[in-house]
Amino acid sequence: MRFRSTCLAVLATCGCSHTQLTGAELDRVQRPAYVGRLADGAGPKAQGVGTSEAQLVTAMNAAIGKFEVSERLRSQLAVALRGQAPWSNAVPASQVASALETFLVERDPPVPPDYNRLKPTGADAVLEVVVEDYGLKAQGTVAQTYLRGYTRLFLLADGTEVWRGDFERSGTGQGLRLLDVAGLASNASPYGDQLRALLDATALELGRQLSPTGRVSGAGTPVNAGPSPADASPGQPGTQRAPPPDLTPPADVPTPHDRVTPKSQVQPAPDLTPPSEQPVTPK
Repeated sequence: MRFRSTCLAVLATCGCSHTQLTGAELDRVQRPAYVGRLADGAGPKAQGVGTSEAQLVTAMNAAIGKFEVSERLRSQLAVALRGQAPWSNAVPASQVASALETFLVERDPPVPPDYNRLKPTGADAVLEVVVEDYGLKAQGTVAQTYLRGYTRLFLLADGTEVWRGDFERSGTGQGLRLLDVAGLASNASPYGDQLRALLDATALELGRQLSPTGRVSGAGTPVNAGPSPADASPGQPGTQRAPPPDLTPPADVPTPHDRVTPKSQVQPAPDLTPPSEQPVTPK
């Protein structure tokens, strides 16, 4: 019993359960596409808050919308994995959104994408991040945030699932304070901030799981410790953003000029002697 309790405590801390992804399995993927979405029936939910649930849910949606929930998790995961193969060769987010027709679209109920539309982009695999449930769980007059879902990596050619991981996090599990239910009905910003923190922590943990060692193509750079992408949703106030990488192709780099002029090109210094002091030429 003691061993089982210890294991449950560890799982509650990390918030994710998964099968181990090996380097050989990841090396099967050359050009992945990131997709973030909500499952049918996904939040926000306000569990156990009584008759004010509808009003509270409206305020929660105003603090952080459904589209931002799925998009933030997708983009922050892309940040955590950037610079590593095959993620460094991922299909740009704009091309994925165009192919799946998901530009700023919040469908209710959500419609699962037709992933065959991604094949013309050159994608050979999909990293799908699905949020199944999120919102608030009330405990009397206070409540905690929560988030639950799964991630899977599968091949586009035949649908073979290379890897799958489930995630579940709560505000108290992350050391966040409990929220006053009555105050959230008029101002749900603290709930929105906490849910963003859960999304970012989940993305970082998933990034570690998707960075196995023993790669044939090389492990790439370490997983980033914090969010700061051009591809990501806006971070928390005060977050420092890393400068974007220099993507100038080698062929376009201008040829440097030597700072020392060759002797054959050195011109004699001009004669700056005033005219009144010029020597008189003898007749």
